[in-house]
Amino acid sequence: QEEYFSLALSHDERYLAAGTNNGDILLWDLKTRDPQPVIHHGHTFLVTHLCFNPVTGELASSSADGSVRLWNPSKENDPGTIIDKNIHRMTVTCFSPDGNVLSWANEKGEIKAMNLKSMMVSPFVIQASGMAVYALAFSEDGNILVSGDASGTIRLWEADRSYHSTVSLIGHLSRISDLVFSPDGQILGSSSYDGTIRLWNFRSPEEPPIVMDDYDFWITCMAFSPDAQQLVSAAEDGTLKLWRLSDQTVLWSRPTEHTGDVTSASLPPDRRPGTRRAAPGTR
Repeated sequence: QEEYFSLALSHDERYLAAGTNNGDILLWDLKTRDPQPVIHHGHTFLVTHLCFNPVTGELASSSADGSVRLWNPSKENDPGTIIDKNIHRMTVTCFSPDGNVLSWANEKGEIKAMNLKSMMVSPFVIQASGMAVYALAFSEDGNILVSGDASGTIRLWEADRSYHSTVSLIGHLSRISDLVFSPDGQILGSSSYDGTIRLWNFRSPEEPPIVMDDYDFWITCMAFSPDAQQLVSAAEDGTLKLWRLSDQTVLWSRPTEHTGDVTSASLPPDRRPGTRRAAPGTR
């Protein structure tokens, strides 16, 4: 049975992409509202993560087949350009805010980055091995890349030619599932399988984070509201929660109709809280 394992919405909200457990990527054009998606074949196993370039609109995908690919959403029968391939399951992809850099990671703990304007140059290896990395995020100015691994450690990397690690944020007790910056770039939010969300002062990361822990299950994802006053989170049991950040109060909590984990959530402008992707029976 085909299951959706990952989802992404383009920044202009024209395309919705879904990655399946068999490696296919389904792409819907929301402008034409055609219910039939364009299907892109290329990956041979489940698609673990999808993200759109915020500038060019290209789609990046990572897969358990050990590859990372770039796709042109407007091109049918696009086999995708292979950016990297090895024997280890790829876990996550991330574009810099200016769209010039693509970063990705795998379960071996490798983190790589490529300047998309110089694709003939081999990717830069930020970290060669370590704990499996499951979350990546660029700061709003693109100067810092943040990674989160299976041990719960968050690392900040200077996004320059050396990509050296500057700070490690310690506090989570289990796998980091998501890393998100607030719209103003002042707060780094992290969610974890330890059942907590932590809000770090990104300008002063040495300060103790605010900890929100109203969950009894793994937290899989989260998202800030556009005004950074609220946060929506989701857990492996399919429950969504909306938080008021000023006092860390849960404004509402409700189950979804998904039969598996909710693996992405968003609070887009002028819309009610909603989910972006769900993967029935997956984590």
